[in-house]
Amino acid sequence: MTHLTSSPLVWFAFAACFVGCGDAGDTYPPVGVDDAGETFDGGMAPEDVGAGADGGPESSPQGLRADPSRVAGEADPDVGLDANDYVLTCADGEDNDGSGIIDCEDARCASLGYCCTGNGDCCTDTSVGTMDLTLCGADLGSCAPTATPFGLGLETTAEGLVMRGDAFGEGGALFGAPIDLTTQRVELSATISPPQTCGSDCLETTVLGLVSNLPETGAGVLADSEVALVYSGSQSRLMLLVGGREQGRHDVPRTDDFTVGLIVRPTGDVSVVLGSDTFDYETVFLPSETGLARVALYGRARNTDAGSLSPARVRALSTRLSLCDIPTAWSERSVLAEGETPTVHSAGGEVRVAWMQNDVVQLGRIEGETLVVGETVRPLGDETFEDPELDHDGTNWHLYLTVRRADGSPTIERMPAEGDSFGNVGTVVLRDAFEPVVARTEGGLFVMAAQTSAGWTVYQEGGSVLPGADLHVPTSRDGESVGGLALSAHNGAWHLHVAYRRGTRTSLRLFVSDALVVWRDLGEVLSGSGQGFDALGVTAPASTSTPEGLRLLYVGDDGMGARVGTTFRVAATEAGII
Repeated sequence: MTHLTSSPLVWFAFAACFVGCGDAGDTYPPVGVDDAGETFDGGMAPEDVGAGADGGPESSPQGLRADPSRVAGEADPDVGLDANDYVLTCADGEDNDGSGIIDCEDARCASLGYCCTGNGDCCTDTSVGTMDLTLCGADLGSCAPTATPFGLGLETTAEGLVMRGDAFGEGGALFGAPIDLTTQRVELSATISPPQTCGSDCLETTVLGLVSNLPETGAGVLADSEVALVYSGSQSRLMLLVGGREQGRHDVPRTDDFTVGLIVRPTGDVSVVLGSDTFDYETVFLPSETGLARVALYGRARNTDAGSLSPARVRALSTRLSLCDIPTAWSERSVLAEGETPTVHSAGGEVRVAWMQNDVVQLGRIEGETLVVGETVRPLGDETFEDPELDHDGTNWHLYLTVRRADGSPTIERMPAEGDSFGNVGTVVLRDAFEPVVARTEGGLFVMAAQTSAGWTVYQEGGSVLPGADLHVPTSRDGESVGGLALSAHNGAWHLHVAYRRGTRTSLRLFVSDALVVWRDLGEVLSGSGQGFDALGVTAPASTSTPEGLRLLYVGDDGMGARVGTTFRVAATEAGII
C-alpha cells in the first residue's frame, strides 16, 4: 500500500528581455528594451511552491493569470499573504507552512489550474446518484432501470440485493452506462449486511467493481473485474483486486452493516474507503488498457433460498462520476490535410484552422470531426509566409504570420478577416521576430510570444510589457531539440505543448503554468503511433480550448512526408478538488 506523492514542479527561468506591444500599425521598441529603456531580467526561481510562510521572493514576477478568478487558499494574515501570493508559494519545492505537505499536494494549492491538470482528484462531477436497493420489490428494474443482469442474476429482497451465484458460477448485474476510465474518476459506495451464518465452507462473496466486458447469462459464468472490492463473508474481510491480482486486505465487521467505498482514478491510482479510513494504492492499473467499463455488483451466496439462512445483502449503491483533465487521454488520431505548421483557434462555437501548404496559407474549419477547406492566403512578390496563427478578439478573426523579405529578414504581421477570408497585406506588429504564438486568457486577454534575438519573448496587448512571463523550456535534455510549441489557456492553467526531437523521433511534452511564470513539467503526452501518418513522431503542435475539452493539431511524421493530423481529449473546464 502506498500513498500518492506529488509530481515534481519544474521551474524554468532565463534572463529574458521584454518589449512593448503597440496598436495596429505601430512597431515595437528595439528587442531587449522597454519604453523606458530598461532591460528586464526574469531571474532564477526555485523549483516549486507550497502554501505558506515565506511568501516567495521579495520582488515576485507577475506574468498573466490564465484565469484571474481562480485563486489558491484564502488570505493568511498570520504570514502576510493574500490569496494571489499562493501562486508563487505553490511552486517553490518548500513546505512553507510546516504542514508536511509540499506544493500541489497542499490543500491551499491543489485547486490552482496548473496543480489540477493531471490530478485524478481535481475533476468536475458529471453524475451523482444513490440507489436504495431495499425498495426494488420483485423487479430490479423498478429501482435500477439501467441494470443488466448476468450469470445467475440477483435476488431482490426487502433487505437488499442477494447475489445468486453458486459454487460453479457467479450472479450479478451491471449498472449504468459505460464509463471511460481514461478521463473519469469513479467513486463507488455500497452498504452491505453480513450473512447471519457463514462457516468455513461458506460461499458468500459480494463484489463491487468495474467490468469492461458484458458477462453472459446462465450458470457457470465468471465475471472479470478490472478493479474490484471482494467481500468474503466467512473471513469478514475485504480484498482489493486489480486485474485479478490482490493488492490489499482489510477487515470488516462480522455482524453489523458496514459501508465500503472504491475510488478509481484515471491516473491509475485506487483508494479503498472504510468508515473514516482511506487506504491509497498508487498507479496499480492502466486505464488506457481498460477503456470503457460498467459498475458491477456480483458474487455468490450459499443456499440463498433456504429460510434458515440470511445471506449477505447489498442495501444501497452510490455512484459519483467526475470528468478530469488528463493530458494523455487523446481520442483517435486522424489526418486533416497535407501540409505543415498548423494553427487552430476556437471561438463562438466555431473551430477554425490554418496551415502551410505549397508556400501558401490554407484556411479551413472543423465541423465535428470533418475538415471544411476554405480560402488560401498567398504572399505578394518576393515575400514568403511562415508560421500562421489564428486569433479571435471577441469580434473579429485575425491571422498572424511570419513574413520574410527577399533578404531573409522576418517580421510578424497581422491580417484581419474579410468575411470568411483574409487579405494578403497585413500590419507589421513586430520586426526582427518570427514564429508567433498567440493565445488568450480564459477572460479574453491577449498574449503573443515570438522568437527574437533574445530567445522567446512575451508581449501583451496594448503596448505593455509582461514582466516575469517566460516560455523558455529545456532545449538540450538528453540530446533533444525543440521543434515548435503551442500555448492555450484551459481549465484555469496555461498549457504549453512543446515538440521535442531526438534523432529521427519526435514527441510532445506538456508544461502547465498558472501565470506564465512557473512551469510544471507533466512529461510526454503524445508520441509516434507506430503506424500510419504519424508512425515516427509528432511535431509542430497547435492547441485550443473548447467547451468540451482540448483540440490538438500537429504534423505527423512517417518518414515519407508531412501531414497535418488532429486529435481531441475530453477534459474538465471548471474542475475542482473533490
